[in-house]
Amino acid sequence: SAALADARGQGGETTIVFDGSGNTYVVGNASGAYTTSQDVAVYKFNSAHAFVSSATFNSPDYNLSDHATGADTDTVGNIWISGAVQIGVGVGDENPLAFGLFKYNIASGLLSRTTIYFGPAAGDIGFDVGLDASNNIWVIGLSSDPVNTGRNKQDLALWKYDSAGT
Repeated sequence: SAALADARGQGGETTIVFDGSGNTYVVGNASGAYTTSQDVAVYKFNSAHAFVSSATFNSPDYNLSDHATGADTDTVGNIWISGAVQIGVGVGDENPLAFGLFKYNIASGLLSRTTIYFGPAAGDIGFDVGLDASNNIWVIGLSSDPVNTGRNKQDLALWKYDSAGT
């Protein structure tokens, strides 16, 4: 077992994926001395279960919290991560969110955001991600619905992106 310093796994926001070389990747969130708020994080362990490296991503355009909620690997060496980007400060626990799609390149260790989706009422989040045989990226989540009022103002959403995440 291993303790991951500054790792956060709130609300089921942690998942695990594997590559073809036997490496293990823990995908979740981090907050600590080297993060600005809560950031998307990837922790790599080798086939002997030893910690190898970590990477975090903070959206520089908002500099607020980023959330990882699901992950899957493609056939060309990337981990695709679904989640959300906090795009402002709301009232109480209702911060405005946009859907975020992140990519971790296994060879380089680079973690980046490839896509951000702003729904009509700033309440969008991807919960899980999967890839088909053509490496198309499918994300299931919730998208804001400005017509509905009250607490449950989101619709089930399905997004599809090409193998580049666009």
